[in-house]
Amino acid sequence: MQGRLMSKVPLGFQDEGIERIELQDDEAETGGAFLLLYRELEPECAFDEWYPSIAQAKAVAFRRWGVRESDWLTVE
Repeated sequence: MQGRLMSKVPLGFQDEGIERIELQDDEAETGGAFLLLYRELEPECAFDEWYPSIAQAKAVAFRRWGVRESDWLTVE
């Protein structure tokens, strides 16, 4: 994966006002990936979390935020 993926957070998993997450590939710099967590009307991410791999970031997104593999959309 290169670039970014985005998903809305299902209603039952929204916590701390987080309604959207993005997955940012950071392999070139850190070898890992970031989850960027967004609140409803805020253009800037409220939190970011780093993971050693894209697979781990996606696993956390599923467990914590209910985002399935099929929920991810490519962001240009």
